[in-house]
Amino acid sequence: MYYCGFLNPKPWLIYNDGSEYVQPAINLYRKYQRKINKLISNDPKVLLVVQEQETRDFNNLDQVIESIDYQNYGNYEVAFIPLKENSNTEILENNYYKFTIIKSKSDLEKMLGSADYFYYMKDTSYFSEWNVISRLVDSAIEKAADYIIVSHQVFSMKHGNYQVRYESQKLIDISDRKFGDLIIEKPMVFTQNEGFLVKKEILRKSIGQDMPDAAMHLRIFNNAERKYLYDKSRWTKVNFEN
Repeated sequence: MYYCGFLNPKPWLIYNDGSEYVQPAINLYRKYQRKINKLISNDPKVLLVVQEQETRDFNNLDQVIESIDYQNYGNYEVAFIPLKENSNTEILENNYYKFTIIKSKSDLEKMLGSADYFYYMKDTSYFSEWNVISRLVDSAIEKAADYIIVSHQVFSMKHGNYQVRYESQKLIDISDRKFGDLIIEKPMVFTQNEGFLVKKEILRKSIGQDMPDAAMHLRIFNNAERKYLYDKSRWTKVNFEN
């Protein structure tokens, strides 16, 4: 597999051309890679939740799915929260069996019951590296963190370029910081209400009727005791407007 072809396709790189000849081999490689990693590392379980937005671009959702599928982390499940109307759920159900479609709050709570950590993102965002989940979970275990939020870059569909900002590249303790102060200091990170890893127990204290939203993110932040900012871009947010 390593020496087959030139630069692409490789199972450890993003590949979303959907070739009926290549994709099955890539999927098989990734499936066994995760199984082996799970056996070797005994990783805690992460529930990845993807929430559908108003954007009607399925190609971007396809990129999101691929960025999740090529993660090397051994123990995660994916839940998809659809829009109430005009959703992509039918396409997902037909083509991406790994996604569990969330139809009610109880569905999500049931999946959360078997998880150790919760990671939330939107379908306009995607992982930019293959080991994001691994890095975040390792950091959470190392620091005994209840909550870790990660920096990201923004890709503008209108201008076709990335918005880059200064990053310290460090894991920063923000346990004694107020959420309002962090929004002022790093609005690009803390106003997105996504891209955070949180312990299941903290999420259960914070969950509301609508899930997730800005108010819930604030509750999560306030309920967590040990909080960190991973100040390095690990995911990309697609901006369809500006």
